[in-house]
Amino acid sequence: MGSALQAAFKMISPIGGKIICLTASLPSLGSGALKNREDPKLLGTPKESSLLTSASQFYKTFPIDCSRSQVSVDMFLFSASYTDVATLSCLPRYTGGQTYFYPAFHASRSEDATKFSHEFAEVLASPSYAIECEIEETISAPFVVFQAVVLHSTSYGERRIRVVNLAVPTTSSMSEVYSSADQGAIATLLANKAAERSIHHRLEDVRDALMNKLVDVFTTYKNTMTSAGSGASAQLSIASNLSLLPLLVLALLKHVGLRARASRPEVGVG
Repeated sequence: MGSALQAAFKMISPIGGKIICLTASLPSLGSGALKNREDPKLLGTPKESSLLTSASQFYKTFPIDCSRSQVSVDMFLFSASYTDVATLSCLPRYTGGQTYFYPAFHASRSEDATKFSHEFAEVLASPSYAIECEIEETISAPFVVFQAVVLHSTSYGERRIRVVNLAVPTTSSMSEVYSSADQGAIATLLANKAAERSIHHRLEDVRDALMNKLVDVFTTYKNTMTSAGSGASAQLSIASNLSLLPLLVLALLKHVGLRARASRPEVGVG
């Protein structure tokens, strides 16, 4: 597979664009060859995170060449056996692409075929970006402006710069801040950060980080939005638009990629 990726890169590098790679087996020959490193004895131990790191330098150095030529890579992984998603997903992660993993995939199974056809058709429309910003000084202006610039290659090989500007009103009211929060977006950001953290930290620490972040949100709301004389209450106090956030975080904690497990960990990567 490595040779095929290198050939595709040489063809597309003069104009930039996207490489879409579909594979149904573990690469075993040439550049980027991998070995089965599955070790059930490490599951549920502090060393489990070692299974989620890249096993080949090729998948770390090749993305550098791709990025320099404005080439991104998407990976579609189909396999009923060990696939080493942790290594293969480095290509999309470091080139602005995306990994699509289909464990125990069977083309004859209607639900698998439908899922693939839907995701493959939307491969250029579904990516999104999450950005964390921190306020370091007092903002007195009525608006703050965010500007994002993306280098885009058309299907004709033309490189264009897309500039997106977003003006956001400022406020000194915490109630307005909480009422404008999007619990779906927050849960998505937490999920992405948890997946990234799981590569280098124990899953127990990742789960604790999710819980701590949720506690911080509720504690801050209680301290700033609830009157001091209200006393203790068995009911959680939170804005209505964030009422489902605890359930979303609970769903993350129960996801196969984050919960304590005795099966292959690669389903949590990508």
